Amino acid sequence: VHALLESHLGAGVSTPAATRYAMSTAVAVLQVRRRHRFLAAEMHEGVPGCMRPVAQILLPDVAVVTVARDDHASAFGTKEALFDEMEELLRHLSPAGTAILNADDPVVMGMRRSCRGQVLSYGMDPTADVRAEAVEVAWPQHLRLMLIHGEDREPVQTRMLSDHWVPAILASTACGLVAGMSLKQIARVLAQVEPYEGRM
Repeated sequence: VHALLESHLGAGVSTPAATRYAMSTAVAVLQVRRRHRFLAAEMHEGVPGCMRPVAQILLPDVAVVTVARDDHASAFGTKEALFDEMEELLRHLSPAGTAILNADDPVVMGMRRSCRGQVLSYGMDPTADVRAEAVEVAWPQHLRLMLIHGEDREPVQTRMLSDHWVPAILASTACGLVAGMSLKQIARVLAQVEPYEGRM
C-alpha cells in the first residue's frame, strides 16, 4: 500500500511492519508532517476495546478489512464479539470514506452494514470489484496475474514467490484505485515492489 500511495501522492507515513498496536499507530501519527500526503496504519483487534481509541485517533478516509478469523476469540468470549470489535474501524469512517472489504470472506462482507460511505470489494470471487485471474506461480518463477477492475484488465509480473500475496496485492490495488490511480499505474508499481524481509 505504501509503495502505491507514495508513487502517486508523494511522501507518507506507515506503521512499522508487523506492529499493529495502538502505541505504534500513535507514534506514526506523531511522525506526520505537512509534507506528508497520507498515513497508512495496520491495526489489530487483539483485546476488547482496543480498536475504538485507535479508530478515534485516525478517523480514516479509507479502511481495509482483510479477513475475519477467530485467532483472538478467547479474549472476547465469542466470535461475534471479536467481529464486532473489527467493525469498530468501519463505524469511524466518514460518509465520504471508503471501506475496502474482502469479497472472499462472507463475515467481512457482512460488515458493510457498518459502512456509511462507499464499499469497494476485492478478491477472487467473480462478484468482487477488484479481482485477479490467470494467477500463475511455479518456483522459481515469480507470481504473475491479471488485475481486473470493471472493464479494465492489466497483467502484472510481480517479484513475489507465492500466491499467498494475491489478497494483499488486490487490497493494495483497491487502495490505489481509491487514491485516483489507474490500473496501469498500479500494475507498474506492483511490478517493482520487492518481497519484505522474512516473507516470500
